[in-house]
Amino acid sequence: MILHCFDEFDCSLNVKKIKVRKHMGRYYIRISIEAPYKTPLGGKLHDLQKYTIENIERFTGIMIEELSISIDQISV
Repeated sequence: MILHCFDEFDCSLNVKKIKVRKHMGRYYIRISIEAPYKTPLGGKLHDLQKYTIENIERFTGIMIEELSISIDQISV
């Protein structure tokens, strides 16, 4: 579902790693991505985070407490 959200939102970002941790019925997700060089990411990552949380909660019923997106690598 996370990969689907990334593909729908922006196919130029590549997901490198996803970590999911569950604690007391809430989910904590860490996503490492690869982004193209010179891509403006400030607002885009915030919008992508919000979009992913909303879609996962709406379609699966899973409550996400935290979703962190970090840039692991910049590609040329």
